[in-house]
Amino acid sequence: MSYQSLEKKRQPFRWPAILLVIAVVVLGVFNYRPIYNLGTRLATLVAGPFWHFNLSVEDKLNSANQDSLDELNRLRALAVDYERLAADNKRWREIFGSFGEGTTDLPAVARVLTRESQSPTGLIIVDIGRTNSAKAISLGNLVVASGGVAIGSITEVLDRVSKVELYSAPGKHLEAVVGAEHLPVDIVGLGGGNYRFELPRDLSVEVGDIISMIWGGREHSLGVVGVVNRELPSSIQEVFFRLPINLETLNSVEIYVR
Repeated sequence: MSYQSLEKKRQPFRWPAILLVIAVVVLGVFNYRPIYNLGTRLATLVAGPFWHFNLSVEDKLNSANQDSLDELNRLRALAVDYERLAADNKRWREIFGSFGEGTTDLPAVARVLTRESQSPTGLIIVDIGRTNSAKAISLGNLVVASGGVAIGSITEVLDRVSKVELYSAPGKHLEAVVGAEHLPVDIVGLGGGNYRFELPRDLSVEVGDIISMIWGGREHSLGVVGVVNRELPSSIQEVFFRLPINLETLNSVEIYVR
């Protein structure tokens, strides 16, 4: 057997031995504290700029996201203001457009100061009176909510405020007409924007019929029939209806002066 063939047979045993020696050396180096500390400092020195670069990029991205969020919130606030202004503009166009160009028969517009729920007698208070209105506010003036719905009349005028008695106040009676036939009815307030009236059973009234009143030569709606009770033992039918608005969220009214 030649030496060359023996050398070839021994070669597979060299690499495991070499790897074992390297592993022992590496473990010894890193278990030796001074060398371990030196390696840590070198790693920090090399990787530090990249680490700070990543933190800087993350901070900039967070700042940009916050700026975008602030801008989005600002635009949302502007959109809300725009919608409010658009609604106010539409309402003013309805007020002025309903009377015709050049007319002087315009209502006074007042802000609601107190709600019906704050008064045991079904009154609300508005912010115009004798001294702070271009119109001569007086007793009996009609008070109308948004959409032309009549809700009450002026019962007391003070210097800077006026009191409004709601037609729907409990026990309040008012003459009105119902349906396309304009049948005359005596409606009674039940509070909270609700009304009741009675009609002979042989007169036609249906759910959805409009109840209105005449004031100053103009017709103003009061509400829409919601319930018709024909189960009474007498020949009378009982009818209930309510305002098409929520009095508790009412912010402004129009006051029509005779």
